[in-house]
Amino acid sequence: MELDFQKFYLVLFIVYCVSRHFDGPETKLTHSMVGQTIVITGGDSHIGWETVKDLLKNGARVVLACRNETKTNDLLKTLPEDQKKRASFIKLDLAHFDAIKAFVEELKQKIGKIDILVNNAGTCFQNVDLVDGLDITFSTNFAGHLLLTCLLLDNFNPKGRIVNVCTKKYQRISQSQFDSWVSDKNLDWSYHKYVDDWMKVYVFSKFCNLLHSIYLKEYLEKYGLNLKACCVHPGYVKNNFFECIHTPYWSFRTFCMLPSRYLFFKSLRMGAQTHLHACYYSYENLPSGCFLKDCKVKSLLKSACFENAKKLMGFTKKVFEKNGIAQDNEDVMKFFSLA
Repeated sequence: MELDFQKFYLVLFIVYCVSRHFDGPETKLTHSMVGQTIVITGGDSHIGWETVKDLLKNGARVVLACRNETKTNDLLKTLPEDQKKRASFIKLDLAHFDAIKAFVEELKQKIGKIDILVNNAGTCFQNVDLVDGLDITFSTNFAGHLLLTCLLLDNFNPKGRIVNVCTKKYQRISQSQFDSWVSDKNLDWSYHKYVDDWMKVYVFSKFCNLLHSIYLKEYLEKYGLNLKACCVHPGYVKNNFFECIHTPYWSFRTFCMLPSRYLFFKSLRMGAQTHLHACYYSYENLPSGCFLKDCKVKSLLKSACFENAKKLMGFTKKVFEKNGIAQDNEDVMKFFSLA
């Protein structure tokens, strides 16, 4: 019996070591953020909230840009008193351009200049839902963040930065597939009608965030803006992000993956570490347009290039024009000048 207990404890120890290994590294760049003002979209959930808590702990002033006012304010009440004074909520719905403009106006009036914008919010819808003519997954994950970034470019303090969140799953998208998706035939998102794969739409929208960062690097340098951009992959995290997907296959897959999720997926706190790493990186050492994973700069595939970034921006501009989005906004239209 004693030997059996020894084996049991040995197995538990091995499981613990494996789970700790895949939990990923913790950023070692933690430092004071006193005097820094940071806006984070989707800061009321999952790794977004973990990021907010760490930034507040290190002295930052944080604006949570979220849709759910009640949920966000309830979370803010749980913070220590000294942190509550530096945390605030401004409502933002990334699926509507008018709501984004209203957010920017309120931010400039109440908060003023900012230092870091973390485009963290993300969603994934199973069905083809259109808002203002755009697929809501594409709009929330990428297009809304692009519009937000454009409207805030003149509202950064010197040496500011923009952090976009993507996924390394962009590697699954071939060049031919990307070219097909950003072609004129898909200006009405007709590919949904024959692809019928919500995960591909989600991955594509996150790939767009990566290309957005690469495009930003060139744009910021051309116009002499004292800003940098980067993109982060948080890793695979133990959250309920895909709980809104209700298909027999996905339900079965989720059930089968429960043991592997425990062993190989990151906790929420560890999932936020690369977000934090991007925020704490010294401005001088941060490579603009870089891709960060596990708190390290990683190389990119050939598909993650400026040429594809220009193709994406040209396509996005046409989608905006087709649906009457931001055509009269000089800041947004100027952003497409390199495409």
